[in-house]
Amino acid sequence: MCVPVTSTRGDRVLRLEAELSHPRARVWRALTDRQLLSAWFQPVDSQWTVTPNDDLPSFAPFELELVPAEQTARLLWRWHGKDFFSEAEWELTPTEGGCRLSLRQSGFLGAQQAARRSELRDAYQKMIERLRAVLETIAEGGGALGSLVPKPQPQPPANRRVRLLSIASAVAIVVMLASATAVWITNGGGFGLGGSHAEEGRGPGSGSQPGAQPQTTLQGSTSKLPTPNPVRTLASASPTTASAPSASPSSMASTSATATYRVIELAEGGFDTEVTVRGTGWTVVLTMPAGNRADNLSPGVVNVRQQGRAVTVTPVSPGSELTFVVRYTGGNADKSLSGCTVDGQPCRHLSS
Repeated sequence: MCVPVTSTRGDRVLRLEAELSHPRARVWRALTDRQLLSAWFQPVDSQWTVTPNDDLPSFAPFELELVPAEQTARLLWRWHGKDFFSEAEWELTPTEGGCRLSLRQSGFLGAQQAARRSELRDAYQKMIERLRAVLETIAEGGGALGSLVPKPQPQPPANRRVRLLSIASAVAIVVMLASATAVWITNGGGFGLGGSHAEEGRGPGSGSQPGAQPQTTLQGSTSKLPTPNPVRTLASASPTTASAPSASPSSMASTSATATYRVIELAEGGFDTEVTVRGTGWTVVLTMPAGNRADNLSPGVVNVRQQGRAVTVTPVSPGSELTFVVRYTGGNADKSLSGCTVDGQPCRHLSS
């Protein structure tokens, strides 16, 4: 369910609520991962510059700054444009079936603020539906995300296209004449395909073309999710690889924790492991391929410590249920997770 986007003229605030059937950690990831943002929000480049598409026709490119206010619970987006500034506050509240996503956006939208506010109201409805599709794709183990948001496709002016076509045609004619001359010389003044040269293996199809060799694809790979990108935050924000201090696992009473996990392969190498644990006082150990590095994508929720192939995960604070994500990068030879245990007992694997 999605509550329509509303605005109040007095305080110039846009508000939205949506019920999502996904855990907060997964939704938080979609709000903070640059390439996932490009799959449901608007195209975002490596410098965190947003280039609006047809959803927001009156908006010029702007910089997006992410400021985590409360990990997996509250996040600020700051839009810095040429003639406008806006702040969007996202809040994630746990529900029985997942979480509730709330948005409150305010700020100065420039001289065209009336038109831009109207565009935002309509655009957010489309964006939330794309967000649902992205979350479902992640939950199912990955898939093609790039087609969800139409990318700006600037076309060259018509006269330039004509010039390009004319140049291409001229080059093609020159190449054809050069090839015909080469064949005539090679065949002793004739254009026949037979003769001694053909018998020596120089005829059409007798050799291999130089150039790049075909790329080997992974068998069974279903995900098109991108490789990790750092979240652009203020200096005080926690880096993804940091481990915040937490209470000692021994100080939390164990409640016979259980865990489920799924592995999501990344298109450019490595994979994500999404784990959901029920219980308190637990320790999860993931056994990863040799040579990989573990990145904690859920700082503030769990601590991650790597020693060789063993990656030990503990909760930052007690809780009856939580979901976290650990990303493995590097080590392209082997992309499989060897094992997952919670308090020494096997985790249940959820297939894609």
